[in-house]
Amino acid sequence: MTHITRSGATIGDMPVDVARYAIRVRGRLSDAVLSAFDGMTSDVAGGDTVLRGPVADQVELHRLLDRIRSLGVELVELRRTPPVESST
Repeated sequence: MTHITRSGATIGDMPVDVARYAIRVRGRLSDAVLSAFDGMTSDVAGGDTVLRGPVADQVELHRLLDRIRSLGVELVELRRTPPVESST
């Protein structure tokens, strides 16, 4: 099973490469709505909320997009971002 944390993903104890995404949605999301995106960081840019974080695979990406839709949040932009360089 793949486990995702803010620092990456593991299968068992082995780290695996995980795509990172920036997801821009319309407006400022409340803390209650943000809690539905565990493992993602957020900030506000130009009046929109940008969620950033690791996404294990296409299935997880579609789950995130389904969650956005089910919460009634308007998707503005979805972008795959470069991996975060490790400091080790």
